[in-house]
Amino acid sequence: MGLEQFARHDGFQAGIFLHGELVGMIGLHYIRWDTERTELGYWLSEGAQGRGVATRTVRALCDYCFDELKLGRVEIRCAARNTRSRRVPERLGFTEEGTLRRVEKLEGGWADWVVYGLLADEWVRR
Repeated sequence: MGLEQFARHDGFQAGIFLHGELVGMIGLHYIRWDTERTELGYWLSEGAQGRGVATRTVRALCDYCFDELKLGRVEIRCAARNTRSRRVPERLGFTEEGTLRRVEKLEGGWADWVVYGLLADEWVRR
């Protein structure tokens, strides 16, 4: 799916490497060219967490989305209980826009997602 998605200009997935070791993934789940928006997702191995890796890679991908792709909006959705993941968009100036309830079953229970959004003109002011 990854290469086909990239070929369609509809998003991509990329590895996150730290000191030559694959420690996570980051990507655009989709790109909606008609509404100039995308959803960005990421995950890191436990050993790479808490070191600023996610913040740096999300910042770089936001630069790409706004500066190169000329998108107007980037969304990030995080499990409501995943405080480490939620800190990334909060650090980068995303606005918490709402909560989607009972979206995903995780570890035997239902999880809510928090939706964060960032607009191109807000990124310029960061």
